[in-house]
Amino acid sequence: GVGLDLRSSRAELSFVEITEVAAEQGAPLPADAGASVDAGVDVALVDAGVDGASTDAGEHDFMAADGGGADLPPAPDLRLPPDLGPLDLAARPDQAMATEARFGVGLLVAQGSDVKASRLLISDCAAQGALASASKLALSDSLIRDNAVYGLAVDCGGETCSRDQSEARIERCELEGNGGVSLWARSSRVTVLESRIDKTRRLAGAELARGIEVVRCELTLRDSEVTDSEAQGVVMHDSGGLLAGNSVRGNLERGVWLQRVAEPLRLEANTIEENRRIGLGLFDAKQVVLDGGLVRGTENLTSRDSMGETVTIGDGVDVLAGSEIEIRSVEI
Repeated sequence: GVGLDLRSSRAELSFVEITEVAAEQGAPLPADAGASVDAGVDVALVDAGVDGASTDAGEHDFMAADGGGADLPPAPDLRLPPDLGPLDLAARPDQAMATEARFGVGLLVAQGSDVKASRLLISDCAAQGALASASKLALSDSLIRDNAVYGLAVDCGGETCSRDQSEARIERCELEGNGGVSLWARSSRVTVLESRIDKTRRLAGAELARGIEVVRCELTLRDSEVTDSEAQGVVMHDSGGLLAGNSVRGNLERGVWLQRVAEPLRLEANTIEENRRIGLGLFDAKQVVLDGGLVRGTENLTSRDSMGETVTIGDGVDVLAGSEIEIRSVEI
C-alpha cells in the first residue's frame, strides 16, 4: 500500500530508506507510494532513500509528432482530480485507473503540503519517481533515476488552480535514465538550479522522451545540463520564464523546442550544441529573446513526415508558424 504516509503532520526525517513497497489492487486511494504526504502537511525529508516501488507498467501509446516543423503535442497529463481521491494516475498516465489503483510512485506530496527534501535517492519506481500535486516541494542534492514513467512530476492539481498553489525548486539534483519525461510540470512555478537531466529514455513502444517539459508554467532554468535525451531536451508549451547559462546537448531530436509561448521568455548565454534535427526551434512562439550564447553542431536526422515522405533536417535555429524572436550576440 503505502510505505510512509504522513497526514496533517509536521515531521523531519533523516537517514530513511524506503524500498520495494508492493502494489495494492482495488484501493480507492493511491497505493504503492514510497512516501506519501497529504492534506496540508509541512514536512522536511533529509537523507531519505526511496527505491523500487512497483506496479504493472503498461505500454504507452503516445507518439510524438514527426517532421521538422511539426506541431509537437504535450506529453500526456497525469489527470489529478483536485480532491485526490481516487487518483487517476498509474503507469499509463493517459488512461483512467481509479477503480483498480496500481501505482508505483516513490514520493507523493499532495494537497497543500510543503516539503523540504535533501539527499534523496529515488529509483526504479514503476510509475513516477516523485509526484507533487498542488503543493510546494524544495528538493536539493538528490538523485532521481531509472523510474518508468516520468522522474519528477509537478502539477497544480486541477484546471482552475494557479501557479501560486504549485511550486517546485530543484537544486543540485540529478535526474537520470527516467522514462518519458525526467521533469514534467503543468500550471506550476518551477525553478531548476545547478542540476543535471541526463539520458531520458523513450517509454516502451512510444516516441516520448523529453528531458524537461513544462505546460502553462513559469520556468527558471539556470546553470544546468540537459543532455542525451532519446528525443527532445527542453520542451515548453504556453509557458514563459528564463533559461540562462545552461548546456543543452546531445539530444536526439531537438535541443530546445518552444511552442505557443505567449508570455515573456528569455534565453541568455546558453550553449545548445550537438543536438539532432533542430538546435533551437520556435513554433507559434511570441515574446522570445535570445541573448548571447551559441547554437552549433546540429546534426542531421532522417525520418518520415506525416505524409510518409523521407526528410532530412539539421537546422541550428528554426523560427516557424508566425513566431516572433529578438536575437542578439549569438553564435550560430
